Amino acid sequence: MGRLYDRYAPLVRMICFDETGDIHLAWDLVQEVFVVCMQDLSALRTVERFQAWLTGIVRRKIIDAIRKNSRRSVVYENNIHPQTTTSDRTMEQELIAKLRESIAQLPESERLVIQLFHLEELPVLEIVELTGMPPSTVYVTLVRATDRLRRALRSKLGTEVGHELY
Repeated sequence: MGRLYDRYAPLVRMICFDETGDIHLAWDLVQEVFVVCMQDLSALRTVERFQAWLTGIVRRKIIDAIRKNSRRSVVYENNIHPQTTTSDRTMEQELIAKLRESIAQLPESERLVIQLFHLEELPVLEIVELTGMPPSTVYVTLVRATDRLRRALRSKLGTEVGHELY
């Protein structure tokens, strides 16, 4: 089970984060998903269906979490340094919100690769394993998605930003 967790946890975490927008909830959901996975693994009939079976568990856990939290809004907590001023925090929060909005507008395959590479800091070969994409496709997707993010942020902020994205 440890190998399965090591291989699929980043993918599960990105799906959960993508759907909830809350990194802390995403981490909690990963744990819940793998508890269910351990309990129900014997119900899996063919190994080839593992990823689809796991994704089904993930989707059900996300739906349960959204229902459970429907009375309160899901808020992504930013890691803001205490020495920053109120206006710096506001600007940082706006930039993060615009970046998250831009990432959410990417096509799903681009969004997944960007999140795995930049947020999970996975090497390309691990992304290849997780997604089943050829390495060249992962590289092209990274370049394409990064380019889209730069253009989106430039139009939203009206400045030259995004050079540090990739």
